[in-house]
Amino acid sequence: MRTTSPRRDEQEEALLLALRRLLRRVELSSAELEAAHGVTQPQLLCLRALSVNPSMTLGELSHEVRLSPSTLVGVVDRLEAKGLAERTRDRDDRRRIHITATAAGKAKATKAPEPLHLRTKTALASIPPTALATTVRVLERLVLTLDAAGDSDDPVLTSGAIPKPAADEATRPPR
Repeated sequence: MRTTSPRRDEQEEALLLALRRLLRRVELSSAELEAAHGVTQPQLLCLRALSVNPSMTLGELSHEVRLSPSTLVGVVDRLEAKGLAERTRDRDDRRRIHITATAAGKAKATKAPEPLHLRTKTALASIPPTALATTVRVLERLVLTLDAAGDSDDPVLTSGAIPKPAADEATRPPR
């Protein structure tokens, strides 16, 4: 028995297709950036922030790029391994570690294209406020329905390995 109208089915399919296209664009953008410039979206964000700020702690960088400190540890490790950033201890407080972009890191930040989430924010500016508010409500409801509310608060559009759920989440029955 059919419970939805053909028009609703078409709208649902259109939404799923749009989401698939957006996810694919995120995947391709990330792969293209890494292939052409040797950095990922989060690495580029950090390099851009470090290019503007001469020295930042991990906490300051986390606040600036809106990525969690735990995520940034690996990002900074990889930037350091590529010779694009370096860590130094604070002379007065040896517990504090400062992160700076190297000359190569600053050059990379200048040459690489604008990160995808910034291009997306620019595109969102053209959507009327009421349409944008409706879109946000619909997507937030979809997030809650899919039980994805706690997955990530990072507003950076990126792809890559998805971390395994915590033990208690892995044993939770599906909804």
